[in-house]
Amino acid sequence: MEANAGIPESVVDWETYLAWHYNHGCVLVGVNTGATGEELPKRLEASAFGEEAIAAYRKFLTGRPLVDKMVSVDNPQLRIQAKMKRVRAGIERWHRSGKDPSAVGKLMEGAQPLANDGKLDELEKLVDQALEMLGETEKAP
Repeated sequence: MEANAGIPESVVDWETYLAWHYNHGCVLVGVNTGATGEELPKRLEASAFGEEAIAAYRKFLTGRPLVDKMVSVDNPQLRIQAKMKRVRAGIERWHRSGKDPSAVGKLMEGAQPLANDGKLDELEKLVDQALEMLGETEKAP
């Protein structure tokens, strides 16, 4: 497995991340710090070598059990992911009905840079704006 708990939209702390792998049969986790751009590689490296990650590595390497913690349902990343799915579904509905969703697509071009920079409040506002444009203002459970 090669990944990094510090990737944009991650909803998990480092101990849980490692537990999800090692507690369920994984024998090797390669922590990825390489990526394109300027911000994402910095973020991945800071995460992989941060205090939280080092504590989780130490716990695992000293043989102490890793804990699979529950992910909070009110986690901003999960909330944004659910809203993004609604945006995609709304755009697909518009396509099928013959409406032009290009204005929504243009707005959503700003989503990835916000996610990469960890600006979740701004990202959620942008996604909410896209949902409003699509007429998808009812709240998801």
